[in-house]
Amino acid sequence: MIRVAVRVLAAKPSGFAAAATLSGAADGSVLGHYAPWTGVAQDAYDLALVGVTAGMGESEYARAVCDGAAMTYDEIVAYTLEQLDRFSEPETEADR
Repeated sequence: MIRVAVRVLAAKPSGFAAAATLSGAADGSVLGHYAPWTGVAQDAYDLALVGVTAGMGESEYARAVCDGAAMTYDEIVAYTLEQLDRFSEPETEADR
């Protein structure tokens, strides 16, 4: 589920930081023990993160990943819901 949220957030520049943060959470100590996707789903996830990294820059991306990796389970859930909720709001110029 967290990887789906990453792909949704990676679809718009305004979601890049959240996508990077949640990718860190997906691979961190809390959720990282779950098997990652394989095949086409993993390829799409990886491609989304390539775009996020390019859009943010490598150092900013790395910082966001580290922040996500340090989150607790409750923080991951709350952050994911908060970020996805933002995507249900009307689009602004910054989202385009």
